Amino acid sequence: QERPPRAFGVGKCRVSGPFMLREVFELNYTQIIALPEGPVDHYGRYWLNDDEVTVISNQVQGMDDRRYPTGKVRFETRLGEDTETAYSTAVADFPGLWTTNHRGDGIPSILLRLTNGDKDKFSRDYPNGVQTTPSIEAFYRAYDWRDEAQDPEDNTTWTYSANPVVWLVNVLWRRFGADWDERFAPSLDILTAEADVCDEEVELAAGGTEPRYECGFFFLATNAAADVIAIILASMDGWFGQRSDGAYIIRAGHYIEPTVIFGDKEIYDYEFNPGPTPDAARNYLTISFTDPDAAYSKVETTPWADETDIALRGEEKRQDFYPQAVQSNGQVRRLGKPALHRLLTPHGTFRTPLSARRGMGERFVGLNISECDDLNGVVVELGEYTIDLASASIVWTYQLADAAIYSWNPETEEGDGPSGADRPTPEVLDDPDIDDVTPFYEGTGGGTGVRLSVEATGPDRADLTWAVRWRVDGATSWVEAEASDIDPLSPVVLETGFVTADETIQVQVAYRTGSGVLSDWSPTIPF
Repeated sequence: QERPPRAFGVGKCRVSGPFMLREVFELNYTQIIALPEGPVDHYGRYWLNDDEVTVISNQVQGMDDRRYPTGKVRFETRLGEDTETAYSTAVADFPGLWTTNHRGDGIPSILLRLTNGDKDKFSRDYPNGVQTTPSIEAFYRAYDWRDEAQDPEDNTTWTYSANPVVWLVNVLWRRFGADWDERFAPSLDILTAEADVCDEEVELAAGGTEPRYECGFFFLATNAAADVIAIILASMDGWFGQRSDGAYIIRAGHYIEPTVIFGDKEIYDYEFNPGPTPDAARNYLTISFTDPDAAYSKVETTPWADETDIALRGEEKRQDFYPQAVQSNGQVRRLGKPALHRLLTPHGTFRTPLSARRGMGERFVGLNISECDDLNGVVVELGEYTIDLASASIVWTYQLADAAIYSWNPETEEGDGPSGADRPTPEVLDDPDIDDVTPFYEGTGGGTGVRLSVEATGPDRADLTWAVRWRVDGATSWVEAEASDIDPLSPVVLETGFVTADETIQVQVAYRTGSGVLSDWSPTIPF
């Protein structure tokens, strides 16, 4: 493989990654996979390809349909501590190739070892062959300054967090090099209050509560900082700005009564657009989110529609809404409400002198423009701004604000949730049984001798291919051959070739499905 870009984990997510080792030793195929960087606090669920599996004491527990038999699949993990420990399994299997110095410092990782056995059962044990890809649910640690027990210089004191404000600070600081004393320390009181907003418990329609905003995803080192920031902000209807003193301001999605007001004396000129153009208007959001209950796949949930605007325009004008770091139906619906509002709300720009830079770092400000009724005595939400040094002015973008977009009634607004069906449960095939064995003397293939007629029972399926095997009692090897059912009615009737006469014989049968899955051999019948 080509050298892959580094990856970084945020919150809780399902992760896998590139190979650090991929090798065979005797009957064992071993792979060690690097996960997005952490550190990781702990792991949760496990998958082999799309199959969620149970792991106990590093052993995958076999599934009901006999995939990944217990004892044949080993699953080990490392959290990605600053000083890690090499996998002793790989050290023992590959001396010299993988040593105790292959620790993987700072790299969370997975070791997966598959043990092969009977080649006839390989396709059943490992339906994807050696392309068995492990993945895992990882819970990443972050530095949360609100916890006095945490030390920013010692990540072993950090704990799992899914708080978007906490993570945006961590990403800007740890990944993109923002200076803590310059960018965060001066505004830490604001950042603390906004992180607390994310942690507020919100009632769910089905009962119970969940934090108002959480996030979970991973990104690559090749992703632009602006894109990563946008993903985290989208998970909390967030706002990011910089104050005039250089401090970063992060706001979670909630209404704040403005303390900064701009009036006629400070506003040189302005532009007011009553709403989007007909071509740009969108009144219907198709909403999706990453659902942990669906193995972290993207699922669609109840859309959000502005029925008044739809009736006015005479049509649904749709837009997709997928904040990829969101993992909750309730949360994504709470985010859809303000998102649709902003697509239809009046907006524009206004220009002030540089002395009005007190608005920097404010999400909501008041406007008192006496000559415009639409902008007189209103609250607006600020967007980007541009400093024009030539005219010594600041040009601000805005949208009209509405505190009602953050009100929430779970009973009427949470929606029905994802409508997709669960994956079908893999069929568990019954073991075959032998009902009767009858020896008979008959010629075949130019010879004569003793043969066996075996009556067997198996699943009532038309795609089965049968096999029968026998051996003299006490022998170590079997005489095995495929056999056709000579009786179209139940039970199955199979005939063997010649067997040893005047000896005690052991007999077993098995079947293979049309998809190639081999059953276990039936209990042995002596006669």
